[in-house]
Parts: sequence; structure tokens; C-alpha cells
Amino acid sequence: MSRTAHHIRSHRLGEVRRQGGHPVVLLRSVMVVDLRYPVGELRRSAAEGRRPRPRRMRFRHDCYSYLAVFGRGSEVGEWANLDERRERRRLRDQLAEIRKLANAGGDVGGGASDVPPFRPRHNAIWLA
Repeated sequence: MSRTAHHIRSHRLGEVRRQGGHPVVLLRSVMVVDLRYPVGELRRSAAEGRRPRPRRMRFRHDCYSYLAVFGRGSEVGEWANLDERRERRRLRDQLAEIRKLANAGGDVGGGASDVPPFRPRHNAIWLA
């Protein structure tokens, strides 16, 4: 089953809390409704020899951080995908050049065969 996140405006929006002397404002309240199997239901259903019945559970997350609410979203993942594709293309091109040189009978030893290591996508996420 898919999860549905309901972005609701809380009655507490605008309420100011204090944390270490600084005001903390609730920016968004997110409620996720999901079906889960509680441990007690799993035990009872196993003892009775039936399928467990899922229970509807609500999970609530209050966002007090600006970045948690208005962060970069999916742009960072897209930048990381582009960066990873560029790195793979660079690696393939360099290895193709080395292969051409080796097949032509050229000297592949020394610095000609040095290829910098592949940088994973986590580098782009880290630098974003």
C-alpha cells in the first residue's frame, strides 16, 4: 500500500515556543496515515491461525526548521545524477583512449594509464 502524506495546517501554527531563549515557530505539520501490524496483533493472529488485521496509524511530524520545509527538494538528486553521469562518461572516455593506445601498440605504461578514480554521486550531494 502507498502512504499518503497530508500536509495540514495545524491550529498551533503561529504558536511560538522557546528553546534556549530563542523563539521557535511551527512552520508545517505533516501527518502520514499508514496501515501497520502491531506486535500484539501478530501474536494473536498466529495463535488463532488467521491473517493479521492491519490497524490504521497516524504519524505526525512537526517542522520547526526552515530547511526541513523549504529545502532544495529534488534538485540536489537531479544534480547528483547529472554529476554521476558526467563522471561515468569521463571514465569511459579515458579508458577508451587507453584501449586505443594499447591496441595500436603504443606504450601504455607510466602516466598514460593513470585514470583518476570515479567519484560517486554522494560527492555532488555533499558539495551542494
